[in-house]
Amino acid sequence: MLRCLFFHGPTWDGDIPSKAGRGELCELGLAHHEFGWAWLTRDGIDFSLTVMLLGEEKEKWQRQRRNTANG
Repeated sequence: MLRCLFFHGPTWDGDIPSKAGRGELCELGLAHHEFGWAWLTRDGIDFSLTVMLLGEEKEKWQRQRRNTANG
């Protein structure tokens, strides 16, 4: 769930992999949920970058998406 919100940004409830996981992130203060949308808080972003080390992984994922879109 953390990876989903970090990679995709604000995400509609119908598109998230786990509502329970979203709830846990919210309880920990790592995400916020309102009006059917969930997104990471600043603490969630910091955790994603410093503990989970997702920054480079996201950059690689974005490069692959750009290269695929550009054919």
